[in-house]
Amino acid sequence: MSTKKEPLPIPNKELEVLQKAITSTSKDKKTPNKKIVQNLTSKPITPSIKETKSQQNIKKAKSNLIRENNKSETKNKEESSLKKAKKQSTPMIFPEFYAPEKYQHPLRHSKKLNFMIGEDSYGSYLYGEGPIVAGAYDKFLKYVNHYKKQGIHLKRFMLHSPGGILDEGIKIGEYILNNKWSTDADKYMRCYSTCGFIYAAGTKKRIQSGAEIGFHRPYLPQKEDTPEFIETVYYEYQSYWKSVGGTMDLYDKFMRDYGRDEMLILNTNNIDNYIYVEKY
Repeated sequence: MSTKKEPLPIPNKELEVLQKAITSTSKDKKTPNKKIVQNLTSKPITPSIKETKSQQNIKKAKSNLIRENNKSETKNKEESSLKKAKKQSTPMIFPEFYAPEKYQHPLRHSKKLNFMIGEDSYGSYLYGEGPIVAGAYDKFLKYVNHYKKQGIHLKRFMLHSPGGILDEGIKIGEYILNNKWSTDADKYMRCYSTCGFIYAAGTKKRIQSGAEIGFHRPYLPQKEDTPEFIETVYYEYQSYWKSVGGTMDLYDKFMRDYGRDEMLILNTNNIDNYIYVEKY
């Protein structure tokens, strides 16, 4: 006669697994996972492992998505910064930049720049008159090299000019600075606008009584002088000004206070306030 066997008590360890299985959810996350309960003694945790792997895959996918989003955001920020840097580093190109009409420069309507050699008690010098037109720097170099072939090594520059293309003038100024030329202005010289930037580049500067050096802020004829534009122009040529040893007092004054209709005129009476020169 067979006796009815009582079910064996579930060990504590397996009881914990059972409790976890009951509280865990199946794929629809609504009904208890019965398979785990029924097969507790044979494969108590296999389905639970599968679910854990599924959860890990979801977490991994989420992690990968977040990582990709972060990469995308970083790339977008880098591209944005690069575009901003390129925009900021793009030099401003100024067209003809002349002294205001009211200052009546005798060559204000001229369209031709001429160079020639001059000589005085200080020796030979290159003399130029006319506006700083397109190609002025190349023309300047041709004359310098022409006289150099003749054994005349020029080191001094005089320019009688109403202004012109500032970027061409900057190139001439940089040549004067790098080759340690001096700049000069005799009593007939009216060196305005772009010409002033060139004069400032001389390692030594001379000025005769009657000469005038004029400075004012660069401008674009068709663009309004807004505070933003004025600030942009101010910083655009600041490095050049510092490289030629220009004083910031003078730079700040003509850049801030003298626009397209006004000009700061320096002569033997006031030039000592801003530029160290030899007067004669």
